[in-house]
Amino acid sequence: MAAHPEVAALVMFRKGDDSGYLRICGRAEPVDDYAERKRIADAAAFSLEYRWKGASDPNLSFVRIAPERIEYMRPGDDGAKDVTVDLLPGVAK
Repeated sequence: MAAHPEVAALVMFRKGDDSGYLRICGRAEPVDDYAERKRIADAAAFSLEYRWKGASDPNLSFVRIAPERIEYMRPGDDGAKDVTVDLLPGVAK
């Protein structure tokens, strides 16, 4: 990750027969602080213990993404909209 920190996180969703997505592109950095890892693990919508030994498991990775671009495509739309300036404070319009 240190050599190639550029990442994209994609969340796809559906509404009826249509699909859309939210894509966040930016730079990733590992989350190593145990208290923060535990906070993230505790907020997960599922039990991490099914696959890992909890927030301290070295085989479980958490990353923080510093967003540089955010795109949103509403289900049924033909293309995505760049919503970076709408969602990131300090980005010039």
